[in-house]
Amino acid sequence: MSTMAGTQLTDALWLRLSGARPEAFSQLVVPLCTVDQTGWPHVALVSYSELRARDRGRIDVLLYPASGTSANLRQRHHCTLLVFDKDLAAYVKAVAHEYPENAAASVGRAAFELRIHQVVIDAAHRQHEGDAYITSGVLFAAGAPFQAARRQMRAALAALPHMDDRS
Repeated sequence: MSTMAGTQLTDALWLRLSGARPEAFSQLVVPLCTVDQTGWPHVALVSYSELRARDRGRIDVLLYPASGTSANLRQRHHCTLLVFDKDLAAYVKAVAHEYPENAAASVGRAAFELRIHQVVIDAAHRQHEGDAYITSGVLFAAGAPFQAARRQMRAALAALPHMDDRS
């Protein structure tokens, strides 16, 4: 059953997205959903190395500049992050604004600021679903080249300038 949690990251989401403990979430994937030009959902998989909550109301994300996801965010601006982990299912709905083109050029990425519109937490309804719960998030494995890229992406996220307020 879904519960609206407001327009700010909860403590559990902040822990994962703030970048304070990157090694704890280094193998988890976060699906990022946008809307394509025909109105269909478009899903991209991003790692926690490509995400960083600037504060509880904003998340920065690094994407490939020529990707469908980047194009969708430039054109329609709306997206949802699906955050799954043990005992956690959350949907973070946001409006995206792109940083200046060279903001994350050092890692060959486009940078977007996601302004949180709504946070939804999903959990089993005991009466209808019993004591069902999420046992893990979506996991991936990567070799040494990705490990080096991960450090570079985290540094690029940390170096992003403060974006002016936009609607």
